[in-house]
Amino acid sequence: MNFYLGTWQCTQPLRGGTRPETDTYTMGMDGMWMVNSTNAPPFDQYRTVAQTGMGYVSYDPTVKMWVTTGVDNLGGYGMQSSPGWQGNTITWTGQGLDGSKFTDVITKVSDTQTSDVNTTTDPQGKVSTVTITCKKSM
Repeated sequence: MNFYLGTWQCTQPLRGGTRPETDTYTMGMDGMWMVNSTNAPPFDQYRTVAQTGMGYVSYDPTVKMWVTTGVDNLGGYGMQSSPGWQGNTITWTGQGLDGSKFTDVITKVSDTQTSDVNTTTDPQGKVSTVTITCKKSM
């Protein structure tokens, strides 16, 4: 996971446009958690304030799983887990308290580029998928 350390510029298609986001990864809590600070500027008429968030990634040796949890200033929160990298791909899964299901399939294109296919299934069964591309800016 150490290749993530540094600053990344990410984009994703949203409502007919391209939503930018900056993610900065550092090590925290005595090296036990990788900390991700996110910032996305106001995007369109529906998102008129910046979105900021904090995420944390660690390995739980008891259950042999990677875990990630995060929160944002718009009230968003979540937790996902993964058994780890399989080649250049890692799959994160989680479930919201409302029954929503989340899957992130992240592909490490290189040490400076990732592609994340994010799929959400809402409690009514509606599926939405978006691909997020990130490039490390050092």
